[in-house]
Amino acid sequence: MGGVSVREVLETVNLIYKLRPCDKLNLKNNKKPCLNHHLKRCLAPCCNLVSENEYKELVKSAIDFLNGDTEEVVNTL
Repeated sequence: MGGVSVREVLETVNLIYKLRPCDKLNLKNNKKPCLNHHLKRCLAPCCNLVSENEYKELVKSAIDFLNGDTEEVVNTL
């Protein structure tokens, strides 16, 4: 039996929700989005390209997904 690795789950969550994968500490002073944003893998909250409230909702949705609430993702797909 094969299982799903944590890495695969995190990659899936990042593809669906486009959460920030980098570890930049100084978020609000960035002028240019990183490569992940250009590849459409990140919404660039570090450059204020997504509102704080919208990003918080995405984080909440990702947490709900990880807790087993997959209905929203299934409906979207």
